[in-house]
Amino acid sequence: MASPNQVSSLSMAGSNYAFCGANMCAWRVPEGFKKNLGDEDRSQYIVLGTQESWYRSFSRNGKQYLDRSGNFATEYPSLQKWLEEKKQFSKPKFLSLGPKGQYFAHTEWGRFWSLSEDIIKSLGNAHDYDRVWLGKDGSFVAAKKSKSGGMSKLGYRSKLGNRYPELEAKIKERGNPSVLALNLDNDQEYVAAWSNGAYIWKTKSGDKGNMQKFLQNHGMTKK
Repeated sequence: MASPNQVSSLSMAGSNYAFCGANMCAWRVPEGFKKNLGDEDRSQYIVLGTQESWYRSFSRNGKQYLDRSGNFATEYPSLQKWLEEKKQFSKPKFLSLGPKGQYFAHTEWGRFWSLSEDIIKSLGNAHDYDRVWLGKDGSFVAAKKSKSGGMSKLGYRSKLGNRYPELEAKIKERGNPSVLALNLDNDQEYVAAWSNGAYIWKTKSGDKGNMQKFLQNHGMTKK
């Protein structure tokens, strides 16, 4: 069984989701996503965006590839330009796609973002953060790494308000999650998992069996 720390990406947008880890991927994705899938694809990192846009990094036969939806450049023009300029095909350390073309990327080149002034003000110095998960209507959770390398219990910022119920309290109790998905279209739905195997989800998805199998397959068994 893999561990929660081997989960590479969790992402939710509307009724779609994509969870990827060491052992498997589980998803419900836009139809166009499936066009370029191959049985030999490995090390997948999938992030869903607005208007059924998506980003996928994967390896195939030892080579690294990058695939994006046809509307990705329209939804995230700043990120598209940056990916093309840097020829950034390798799997990112972290990527979150948000509303209105916003994103936060942490790659081998460093940290890059397009965020609202409100989020930037809340973060202070965005370079200090390793992960900024973006949600609906300007909501976010941002995490720093502790000196020991783990996700710091105190090194986080968030603006959730009444969105994503119980999540703020769980972060204060357990520290920053290892992986998190904030549904971009529904601020009542999310999935969060911690390195000790604890997890919480709030979702109305009719595909909970597939999601549950993924979580248990990666060592997440405690609510």
